[in-house]
Amino acid sequence: MDESSSADWQKLLQQLLAETDKAKLKETADELEAALFVRSQALQSSPDGHAERKAIQDATNVLLKARAEKLGFPIDPKLLDNTVKP
Repeated sequence: MDESSSADWQKLLQQLLAETDKAKLKETADELEAALFVRSQALQSSPDGHAERKAIQDATNVLLKARAEKLGFPIDPKLLDNTVKP
Protein backbone atom coordinates (compact mmCIF):
# COMPACT_ATOMS: atom_id res chain seq x y z
CA MET A 1 0.00 0.00 0.00
CA ASP A 2 1.34 3.43 -0.92
CA GLU A 3 1.53 5.31 2.37
CA SER A 4 2.10 8.68 0.66
CA SER A 5 -1.29 8.47 -1.06
CA SER A 6 -2.92 7.65 2.24
CA ALA A 7 -1.14 10.54 3.94
CA ASP A 8 -2.19 12.95 1.17
CA TRP A 9 -5.93 12.64 1.74
CA GLN A 10 -5.49 12.51 5.52
CA LYS A 11 -3.49 15.75 5.44
CA LEU A 12 -6.17 17.39 3.29
CA LEU A 13 -8.88 16.22 5.71
CA GLN A 14 -7.03 17.89 8.59
CA GLN A 15 -6.70 21.08 6.54
CA LEU A 16 -10.43 20.98 5.78
CA LEU A 17 -11.28 20.67 9.46
CA ALA A 18 -9.00 23.56 10.42
CA GLU A 19 -9.82 25.96 7.56
CA THR A 20 -11.95 29.01 8.32
CA ASP A 21 -11.59 30.99 5.08
CA LYS A 22 -14.53 30.03 2.85
CA ALA A 23 -12.63 30.28 -0.45
CA LYS A 24 -9.76 28.17 0.86
CA LEU A 25 -12.24 25.76 2.40
CA LYS A 26 -13.88 25.16 -0.96
CA GLU A 27 -10.51 24.66 -2.62
CA THR A 28 -9.42 22.21 0.07
CA ALA A 29 -12.77 20.38 -0.16
CA ASP A 30 -12.30 19.99 -3.92
CA GLU A 31 -8.74 18.71 -3.45
CA LEU A 32 -9.87 16.31 -0.73
CA GLU A 33 -12.67 14.95 -2.89
CA ALA A 34 -10.24 14.23 -5.72
CA ALA A 35 -7.70 12.63 -3.37
CA LEU A 36 -10.37 10.42 -1.79
CA PHE A 37 -11.55 9.30 -5.21
CA VAL A 38 -8.04 8.47 -6.44
CA ARG A 39 -7.15 6.62 -3.25
CA SER A 40 -10.45 4.68 -3.30
CA GLN A 41 -9.72 3.57 -6.84
CA ALA A 42 -6.22 2.44 -5.85
CA LEU A 43 -7.57 0.43 -2.92
CA GLN A 44 -10.16 -1.45 -4.98
CA SER A 45 -7.59 -4.05 -5.98
CA SER A 46 -5.98 -4.24 -2.54
CA PRO A 47 -7.14 -7.10 -0.31
CA ASP A 48 -5.65 -5.46 2.80
CA GLY A 49 -7.14 -1.97 2.49
CA HIS A 50 -10.31 -2.52 4.53
CA ALA A 51 -9.36 -0.17 7.39
CA GLU A 52 -8.38 2.63 5.03
CA ARG A 53 -11.54 2.15 2.93
CA LYS A 54 -13.57 2.62 6.13
CA ALA A 55 -11.53 5.73 6.99
CA ILE A 56 -12.16 7.08 3.48
CA GLN A 57 -15.89 6.49 3.93
CA ASP A 58 -15.79 8.45 7.19
CA ALA A 59 -13.76 11.23 5.55
CA THR A 60 -16.28 11.40 2.72
CA ASN A 61 -19.04 11.88 5.28
CA VAL A 62 -17.07 14.68 6.93
CA LEU A 63 -16.54 16.29 3.52
CA LEU A 64 -20.26 16.08 2.71
CA LYS A 65 -21.18 17.63 6.03
CA ALA A 66 -18.60 20.42 5.66
CA ARG A 67 -19.91 21.28 2.20
CA ALA A 68 -23.45 21.46 3.55
CA GLU A 69 -22.82 23.26 6.84
CA LYS A 70 -19.79 25.45 6.13
CA LEU A 71 -20.19 26.12 2.41
CA GLY A 72 -23.98 26.11 2.16
CA PHE A 73 -24.21 23.40 -0.49
CA PRO A 74 -27.80 22.24 -0.96
CA ILE A 75 -27.64 18.70 0.39
CA ASP A 76 -30.63 16.62 1.47
CA PRO A 77 -30.53 16.60 5.31
CA LYS A 78 -31.37 12.89 5.29
CA LEU A 79 -27.95 12.25 3.80
CA LEU A 80 -26.35 14.00 6.74
CA ASP A 81 -28.11 12.01 9.47
CA ASN A 82 -25.45 9.29 9.65
CA THR A 83 -22.38 11.37 9.02
CA VAL A 84 -19.59 12.47 11.29
CA LYS A 85 -19.51 16.08 12.52
CA PRO A 86 -16.92 18.25 10.66
